[in-house]
Amino acid sequence: MLKHLILAATATLFAANIAAADETRATGAQVQIQDFGQIKVHAYAAPENMFAMTTYIIESENELVLIDGQMFAPLANDYRVYADSLNKQINRVLLTHGHPDHYLGLVAFEDVPIYALPATVKEVAETGEATRVARREMMGDIIPDSVVVPNVEVKLGEEIIDGVTYEFSALEGGEHEPMLITRLPQFGVISVGDTAMNNIHLFLAGKPETWINALTGLDADDAYDKVLPGHGLPGDQSMYVANIKYLTKAAGMLKTSKTGPEFKEAMVAAFPELGLVGALDFFLPYLFPAK
Repeated sequence: MLKHLILAATATLFAANIAAADETRATGAQVQIQDFGQIKVHAYAAPENMFAMTTYIIESENELVLIDGQMFAPLANDYRVYADSLNKQINRVLLTHGHPDHYLGLVAFEDVPIYALPATVKEVAETGEATRVARREMMGDIIPDSVVVPNVEVKLGEEIIDGVTYEFSALEGGEHEPMLITRLPQFGVISVGDTAMNNIHLFLAGKPETWINALTGLDADDAYDKVLPGHGLPGDQSMYVANIKYLTKAAGMLKTSKTGPEFKEAMVAAFPELGLVGALDFFLPYLFPAK
């Protein structure tokens, strides 16, 4: 309890520092910047009607490390324009996991090294094009014309990039597995991909029980209190607690709800403050398949 009271207090300052650098792009994306001195963390967040997907740029003295691509072509292209406007070399793009909202926009970065866990490279290579075609049929030509498969496998452990220490690990049991987790120990920053989402209804792609375990493990490490989620804006470790509460409710309702609309109504009633109700709509056909 004390830990989360402290985190709530520090989160207020963290959010205030980010808000001072807000920018809204012509695409509707929101950019927020947190300045840590040696690095800046740029969050590029899609609007809610485009899945609130958030990608990141870690800017150090000479280079940029990017985390994930957007899903839709206009946002992917603008994300690249924004990265190029920083006038520094892109060292690499890190793909957190093999979901299309994270990799389809990598076409805007096909000229730079794209890193992913070996299983993620395999997943995108084997299923990416079929998934892209299906999404294009569903959503139209806002979906990119091709898929770029990551071309470098992430090596787990510590790596120094432009004088900054990065620690790479693979997380199982969350929203998707494996999930690339990137820690910046000098700054208490952690990128968790879709293991956590901030202030929105969750995309319920993972099993709630194992996902809760993954979040509990992350929450146990107080050294990383600046959390970069896959959807929604950056926050702190209180995000984990909120997501656990949501998943606990979802697990119970999945057992008792007879229909998708019944499940959605219960979740919206339980969490009226959350945005992106469409996340529930997107997954209802998977959670409650037609008999």
